[in-house]
Amino acid sequence: MLRYILSAIILYAFWLTYQDASEYFDEQSLNEVELAQAEVTVKLAKQAALLEETRRYSQIEDLGSE
Repeated sequence: MLRYILSAIILYAFWLTYQDASEYFDEQSLNEVELAQAEVTVKLAKQAALLEETRRYSQIEDLGSE
């Protein structure tokens, strides 16, 4: 009987360890996703700024040619 109780305790300990580890790795992957999204946001902001600058130069050229 003691053997079954000890086996159950050991299995429960492994299960708790697995839960902690999976939570840790889920948190890690979430942080990686957030970093990737931040990088994409920065790239999009830079592209939007370049596009706006291109539009301004285009407008200046149009005004200069008139």
